[in-house]
Amino acid sequence: MGVVVIGPFVLSAAHAAAVAGIIVFLVAAAILAHKIDRRFDNWASLTVAAGIIAARLGHVAAYWSAFAHQPLRILAVWQGGFAGLWAIPAILPVTLWRLPGRRLRLWSVVPLGAGLLVWGIIFRLLAIAAGAPSPVMVLSRLEGPPLNLAAPLARPRIINLWASWCPPCRREMPMLVRAAAAHPGIDILFADQGEGRIAVASFAHRLHIPADRVLLDPAGALGRYYGSRGLPTTLFIGRDGRLRTMQVGEIAPETLAAAMARLARIKSGPAPMPNEKNLQRD
Repeated sequence: MGVVVIGPFVLSAAHAAAVAGIIVFLVAAAILAHKIDRRFDNWASLTVAAGIIAARLGHVAAYWSAFAHQPLRILAVWQGGFAGLWAIPAILPVTLWRLPGRRLRLWSVVPLGAGLLVWGIIFRLLAIAAGAPSPVMVLSRLEGPPLNLAAPLARPRIINLWASWCPPCRREMPMLVRAAAAHPGIDILFADQGEGRIAVASFAHRLHIPADRVLLDPAGALGRYYGSRGLPTTLFIGRDGRLRTMQVGEIAPETLAAAMARLARIKSGPAPMPNEKNLQRD
């Protein structure tokens, strides 16, 4: 399972683990505020805020060239992009400021440790299985021969799962189309989920998506196979046909560039032959 669905919200494994860790941290801090010292309440709130802001700024600093011409995109946190290690130097001064004395600072290790432990366990349980093979599945294209997803690959592959009614899909699509033209060493395909040929063809024409890159998946079989019920979802697949990583939700330009660079560096053998397990998951 690669995602968590809570009502209308779809969270990736990383986001769900982070939310769970923060909740456990706040609950543990609330218990300490009740049992030990009320200052733990204020400390916990400031710690979460400082950690999130620092992690976001760390990501922005690492990929500043991608933000320099669009600084307002720093606020687009729904695209993801947090450098967790940057939260540590932000948490330390908040702790020194809001929890005076050695005794309170030692107690602060309890909620921090509990949050980190839950984050690690939840992420481990929810993260997609590395190396999941391509499904035994054949999808039609808008133009050209059908694509056998289980066939050996000549180069790495990216498959974007989308639908024309999905606003974040529409926002990220032009960027993915440009990436497809700029990186011929990686196959970038667009698999529509659940729509008919006429609707897909009309949308692809408006966005100038090459028809031979557009796959038709009217039953949403790819999304089910990879365990993603949210759109958009971007799958990064190595030349051996195995899934390397998966982005659930709108993808940021720097995240796409970094994932493509990692994918291009992977050296792997030919794709494995389909087996009965593939057929059962399809």
